[in-house]
Amino acid sequence: MLTLRKRGRFWHVRGSIRVGKETRTVQEHSTGCDRKENAEAYQSRLEGELRHELLYGVGKRTERMTVADAGLRYVNRPGGVKSYDLWRLDQLNEIMGDYSIRRAAEGWSEFKRTRCAGLAPATVERFRAVLQAVLNYAAAEEQFEAPKIRRTERLKKKRIRFLPKDQQELLISSYARHVMPIAVALCFQGLRVGEALRLDWVHVDWGANSLFILPETKNGEARTVTMHPRVRKELHRLYVERGRPKVGRVFQNRVGKPYADPRKYRLPGGSPIKKPHATACKRAGITDFRIHDWRHHWACWCVMSGIDLETIRQEGGWKSLRMMSPKYSINEAVKYIDMGTGESLHQSVDGKMMLRSQAVTFGPIFSRDINAASQQFREACLSEYKTTGAGPEEHLFRRKVVELGRAAGADIGKWFRARVFDAVSGSIAEAIVSNRSFHDVWNGYEAESDGRGVLQDAAAADLAAKEVVATMKRMAVVSAYLMDKPDVWAAVLALANKLSAVGRMDGTTAAAIIAGIIPETDLAGMFGDSLERITELEREISVNRLVIVKTPDGLKDVTKGKELLQKIKDGDIDGIEALQYECTLPIFAEVLWGAFGDGNASREGASAA
Repeated sequence: MLTLRKRGRFWHVRGSIRVGKETRTVQEHSTGCDRKENAEAYQSRLEGELRHELLYGVGKRTERMTVADAGLRYVNRPGGVKSYDLWRLDQLNEIMGDYSIRRAAEGWSEFKRTRCAGLAPATVERFRAVLQAVLNYAAAEEQFEAPKIRRTERLKKKRIRFLPKDQQELLISSYARHVMPIAVALCFQGLRVGEALRLDWVHVDWGANSLFILPETKNGEARTVTMHPRVRKELHRLYVERGRPKVGRVFQNRVGKPYADPRKYRLPGGSPIKKPHATACKRAGITDFRIHDWRHHWACWCVMSGIDLETIRQEGGWKSLRMMSPKYSINEAVKYIDMGTGESLHQSVDGKMMLRSQAVTFGPIFSRDINAASQQFREACLSEYKTTGAGPEEHLFRRKVVELGRAAGADIGKWFRARVFDAVSGSIAEAIVSNRSFHDVWNGYEAESDGRGVLQDAAAADLAAKEVVATMKRMAVVSAYLMDKPDVWAAVLALANKLSAVGRMDGTTAAAIIAGIIPETDLAGMFGDSLERITELEREISVNRLVIVKTPDGLKDVTKGKELLQKIKDGDIDGIEALQYECTLPIFAEVLWGAFGDGNASREGASAA
């Protein structure tokens, strides 16, 4: 039989029910009732349901128990429920609380139709996770199989956002004085906002130069992290200003009080420093950078500095490496690449040649199928001349190799596009870093060897000049389109920064760095997908009279229809609808204009609209 006992405010029930040879044990749990007569009614109903279940099976149990009943069990579980999950549960109960457990999937469909319109996939997924947790808890208590609420779509890779060093310092200096130390801790320590705001002086170990992060973290585990010099400097300043306190919150608001704990907010997603952060971003002129992005920023710069992922995981407090970035191996072809700093390193505009020819690659000149078709010829050249064509006769060697490849059915056009993409990508990256146009970099001394290589390959493939120029422009668009993606740009920076430290690396090392940022599942097909998208852009631009590209700073570049826009401004013709694209990097607007818009050999004539 079941018995009642009062624990705190509510009555709890426990015991066992036996029917024939079968026994069902009920673990102690709250009835949710503070009056004994109500608890006794709950006890009687529960006994009846259990006896019925033992006689006729669990199917009836899942028909009688509602989502609201399961939610009540979940709310009263040991340890309680976080406030924002309680809010989500209230939202679920309003629409599907009366649905039986057996019809939970049907209720979830109704909830999505009536409540989730316009919400981001991640927000919908959080509602689903709470619902699934409720069902799992009830099923574990009542010993039935929980229905599975399936995801409607796979969530894409999480957003990655980080700042260049100059913008990092500009933003930190833009915070209010009492918030600036928090920003420094977030930037250089990689703490979550809640972890930083809960930091206490008792957890600052000056002798060991470390911070103790309480186990009240997202993954529920405590950790000790080494203090960054910038963080130590800021904390020591606060320590001295406050009279060297032994205990108490390290960070305080403008009136000297501890910040409110975001975990106790009624609604999810709040932060007590959200508004000060927005104000600082506005002062610094930085857009699309949330307060939590400081954590992404820290992790990205750690990877770019060559720190291994396990160290980053431990310092950052991730539960596992998979929570950061799945460990995938990059395509085997990457292992054939050898990277090293170029001879023109000292000629860099910024004195570092940070991206352009630190990204010089030394690998197979020809594609695998061309190499296979010309293997005997190349081996004969190597045997007779101790070289594979270097020197004055190199152009004849290349022409013969490509000729053999073409005769064997190799895709010469595909090979040439890949070679051009490799050549222009260095100039695209250098232009982004040095804040110059692609046209200036590509026609400058930095890209002299790349340009010469493209011409040699074009001559070997016997391609017309018009086709070479068109391919170069298209591949520049593809390269800029890819680098406009934050994760791709992070991988480029990671390779460049690592290379500057070691001077040379093999393809396996490069692959490991890339794998820390871009999973193979995302990398596979990325180039092909980009080519398809660029083809779509070309088609869309060709059928529109006015095309504009907008950048985050609000500037608009005219890709097509500059003269038409001027006539509209002058009132000569009525306004027409413009096709508009958005991009992060202005260089994408430049190369798009040069390839598919009104562009010629130079950028002259294009202006902000």
